[in-house]
Amino acid sequence: MFKFERRAEIGAVLGALLAVMAREAFAPGEWDAVAPVPLHRSRRRLRGYNPAERLARPLARRLGLPLLRRALRRTRPTPPQTGLPRRERLRNVRGAFRAPRPGRVQGRRILLVDDILTTGATAAECSRELLRAGAASVDLITAARSFPDRFDSPGNRPVE
Repeated sequence: MFKFERRAEIGAVLGALLAVMAREAFAPGEWDAVAPVPLHRSRRRLRGYNPAERLARPLARRLGLPLLRRALRRTRPTPPQTGLPRRERLRNVRGAFRAPRPGRVQGRRILLVDDILTTGATAAECSRELLRAGAASVDLITAARSFPDRFDSPGNRPVE
């Protein structure tokens, strides 16, 4: 609903909930800045917004941290990850992110924000690039976790 039905306003609520969860799960002062996983400009134009950024903005505000909207840039469009097996997801995003200005993240402890974690391919590639650019550490927070193989065995089916 939030991502595919253009319900961007849901991001404010989810982002606020993520802030509550982050405060409960981590020590105060754990991060220096918040950075959303970027969309390629063509996908952003098509969707009208970046779901990760819609989560990151209220999260950063409630944690009292700067939001680094452009800490990462998606360097090329990639096919949607939905439905791809892990190996293809990894290949799909390899080299797809760059930190255009490493000074923005240099020495900072970054809280990376994405909407959904499935295999971790996107988060791993973004983290790798942030660390390459000099970030001191990268932690990940997401609004949802997908379990793609959960319903592959007999008797397991999604709730309708």
